[in-house]
Amino acid sequence: MKRFTNQALAICLSCIGVSAAGCSMSGGIPGSGEPVTEKGEAITAAGATAPAPVPQEITIVSTPHAKCTLRASSATTSPQSAPVWADDVGLVHLWAPPASVSEMYSLDCSAGGDTAQHSFDLANAATFLPAAAPAAAVGRKTRPALTNPTTLTQAELFAAGYPPRPDPTLAPSLYGKWLKIVSIATTLIPPHLVERSDLHFGAATNKTSTRWTGIALNTPATRYIVVAGAFGVPTGFLPPGGAASSNVATWVGLDGWSNADVVQDGVDYATTGTVGSYSAWYEYYPSAPVFNTSMVVHPDDTMQFWSWECDSTGVHGAGHTGYGCFWYQNETTNVSAGGFIVRAPNGLFQGLTAEGVIERQPGIPLSLFSQSDVEFDATDTSGATHNVNSDAYLNITLINNSGATMAHTNYYISPDVILFTWNRSL
Repeated sequence: MKRFTNQALAICLSCIGVSAAGCSMSGGIPGSGEPVTEKGEAITAAGATAPAPVPQEITIVSTPHAKCTLRASSATTSPQSAPVWADDVGLVHLWAPPASVSEMYSLDCSAGGDTAQHSFDLANAATFLPAAAPAAAVGRKTRPALTNPTTLTQAELFAAGYPPRPDPTLAPSLYGKWLKIVSIATTLIPPHLVERSDLHFGAATNKTSTRWTGIALNTPATRYIVVAGAFGVPTGFLPPGGAASSNVATWVGLDGWSNADVVQDGVDYATTGTVGSYSAWYEYYPSAPVFNTSMVVHPDDTMQFWSWECDSTGVHGAGHTGYGCFWYQNETTNVSAGGFIVRAPNGLFQGLTAEGVIERQPGIPLSLFSQSDVEFDATDTSGATHNVNSDAYLNITLINNSGATMAHTNYYISPDVILFTWNRSL
């Protein structure tokens, strides 16, 4: 995804983060020097700040799928803890900027009745040296490239770990994206799923929201049943002034605007002190989100996410209801976990909206991203495609409890790519 948007983002940040004067952008209002939003509406941006130190990866040896508790307890951070997990080869993946003075953390891990404690100092260069995996991967297999993409039924595609096939005539652009995915052999990893009842990626009801910023397609008399998204995972940073913890999620989904369900999947970024972690997840809200600790996510990885209304075999379309289906893949590492099915928790799915969203957890400070963009397309019950260029949509602004803008969607770069801007002064 970022291979496509970096140039546009660099141009946009020079306009937004520094000054709009004398800078123009394709699609902007002629002569105004301003980018646009909602197909022609001029935007202005919040003040820029000096770049934050870039986080580096920390890998810690543990046991495959061990549950760990990360704790910060140093002079520069308040005591705080959060759960993290080791991957399928026994490595815990964390991210933090190196510190100039001692900043200590502990990691308490347990698996199969065994416990271990690890400690690390962000001022020690050895903390950032890569660790070797303590265990070999078990159960991984290759999902072959499809040589004939029309041979398998939709149920067979789902069972084999492929996303659902769009209609090549009614949704040619999305079909082309799907064809690219299934034409490459990919590693399938056995998922290790963890339900996170302490988190929810929920619904929104107003165009100024304390939870969401994003675009929600909402053309009347349309039942959106499939959404497919892609984005480069942005580098996460602490809020200005720091925080004991923070959180932000990027996702694509169906429903959730003024109704009581959301079918969605994406990436969550959470920090404890100055140490962060990235996780892939899916959720049929109001059920709890499910994290997959086998799927390693790094900043700058390109992720593919699909969510759809389906039946118990993963098939979508008219009459195939009662469940939510999810599929995602790390395009950069060429790893997927296949598909997942969740029974509808409340029977209230309507398909009124399809969205690309950045979300804040209630009561938790909002993490910042270096840059954020989401590509997404949707299809309806007929198989026809929809995107921000073709449909009516809502542009939702994220505000804090005082009503100040924290983040908003300010531009779409192409018919299916939206760009987010952050207020870095809050």
